[in-house]
Amino acid sequence: MLAYKAEGHQCKSFLLLIVVCIKIIVSLVVTITTKQLIIMTNSKFYWNEDTINHFQFESAYQSKEETLQAVTDFVEAECALEDGETEEDLIADLMQVIYA
Repeated sequence: MLAYKAEGHQCKSFLLLIVVCIKIIVSLVVTITTKQLIIMTNSKFYWNEDTINHFQFESAYQSKEETLQAVTDFVEAECALEDGETEEDLIADLMQVIYA
């Protein structure tokens, strides 16, 4: 219980403010979680969230062809292929996640 000494009206205002803040926080958490689930379910591979954010940011300031080249360079230099995977698979998947 909150230990808040004030007149009834001030206390009600304070509690209303707390309720509004909690609703905003819950809304943000749900939005972020939903976006992460959409990314995870639409992708064949796991992509680090920082990687996705980086390329999404870049894609807002450059053409799709430039983003494709940057993704290709990244996959060729940084990604380790597992059984049956190709660089083309990873590139196509990451591009799909970036532009989802």
